Amino acid sequence: NELLAEDWKKILLNLTQVDSIDSLGLGELVQSVKIAQRFGASLRLLKPQERVRKTLHLSMLLPLFEIHDTESEALASFATSS
Repeated sequence: NELLAEDWKKILLNLTQVDSIDSLGLGELVQSVKIAQRFGASLRLLKPQERVRKTLHLSMLLPLFEIHDTESEALASFATSS
């Protein structure tokens, strides 16, 4: 919310250090992507660990997120979507 209040439009959430995620975390991610979209911003995920990716898949939330394996790939995706 702070980034959106500062008018950031391209947000990359680095998940490399997150080894698991629970339902509260999933809810926060979903809420964050929806709020970002409402404010005309893009939120992308960077390199979620396999366990997090699997949790997103099993909860059928994976399609909501654009996921990238490298920072350079993620940054380039912002440039092509502008």
